[in-house]
Order: sequence, then structure tokens, then C-alpha cells
Amino acid sequence: MPGEYKRLGEILVESGVLTNLQLSVAIAAQLTSNRRLGEILVERGYASEDQIARCLADQYGYDYIEDPAALAPEQSALDLVGAEMAFSLKVLPICVRDGVLNCIIWDPIDVSVTDQLRLATGNRLRISISPKSRLEAAIRLAYSIDRAVAVTAGGRSSNTTLPSRYKSQETLRQTGSLLWVRALDTLLGRPVLLVGGREEEVSKA
Repeated sequence: MPGEYKRLGEILVESGVLTNLQLSVAIAAQLTSNRRLGEILVERGYASEDQIARCLADQYGYDYIEDPAALAPEQSALDLVGAEMAFSLKVLPICVRDGVLNCIIWDPIDVSVTDQLRLATGNRLRISISPKSRLEAAIRLAYSIDRAVAVTAGGRSSNTTLPSRYKSQETLRQTGSLLWVRALDTLLGRPVLLVGGREEEVSKA
């Protein structure tokens, strides 16, 4: 069962991962950037994703899953949550047993995630914890989110038709039967280059 509520910074300081000075610097950066504290700590090299996930799992009494991509989620659990919610909430559903959804998240402090998941699925939750980037990769794998997409060209700009998850930003060129389109993947929040029937990720600005 989860333990007493504490902020992430408190947990990491008490665990010896952070110094009070590092925490103060990270909190100051958070106030000016509107980003999650864990992301700032990892970016600045104060803590690793693995350290953060392990500390949270220990503090709240959850299982720690080092490699979520090695698991085999049941299709019924994936269908229950759906790809859009899974990526939005950063949750990997594993299975449902007796009205309990077994799932993996990365931040048990964010109660809005578990609240939304309970409300949307109508199930109680059994939670495990994984590092954020490994969890995101496992979600992509489970939902086959990087499969090829088709691009239909009715013209060079506004008439280009994409699947609904993509927002066209610019039609670059057409070479033979291939149309090159720069777009935003609204599901993953990343820029992509769509080339005919292929999808190639491009660097973020």
C-alpha cells in the first residue's frame, strides 16, 4: 500500500540521491519553466530516471519494473485503456483481474493520472513503477504506434490528407509517387516527416 504522502524532492533528499542545494536549484528552475521536477532533475544530471523511479516505488510500496518492454500486456487491457489515453497519461495496462487493472506508471505522486484511469476504466488499480523513458518506449511497442502511415495527396498544400492523429505543417515536395510532408504527431507530441507510406522521425526543434 502507498505510504505517507511526500513530495518527490523530499523523497530523493531523504534517500541521499539529492542534496538540499540541488533540490533548491531544481525547484527554482521548475518555477520558471513550468516543467515537472523529475524531468529537470534528470536533465541537470542530479538524478537518473532509474533513481527517481526506484525511490518512488520504495516510498509508496509499489513494485518496481526495470524493463516494462519485456512484459506482454493482454490485448483486453490495452483495448480498455486505448492508445491515446495510454500516451496521454503515460500508463501501460498489463491485465485485468477481478475488477483490478494491473498497470505501470512512472509518477505515483500525480494522483490525476490514477483518478482519470479509475474513472475511465471503472476498475480499481494495482500499480507498478518504471522509469519514464522506458515506460514510454514500452507503450509505443505495446500499441504498435510507430507503424507506417499512408499519405494521400490532393495537392501540394491544403489538400494533403493525413490520418487524424497528424497535423500537417508543410508539404515539402512530391517525387514521383512519393509525397513528402512535415507534420506534428499530436498523439506523441513530436514532429515527423511523412514520406508516402513511410514515417521518419525528425529532430525536434
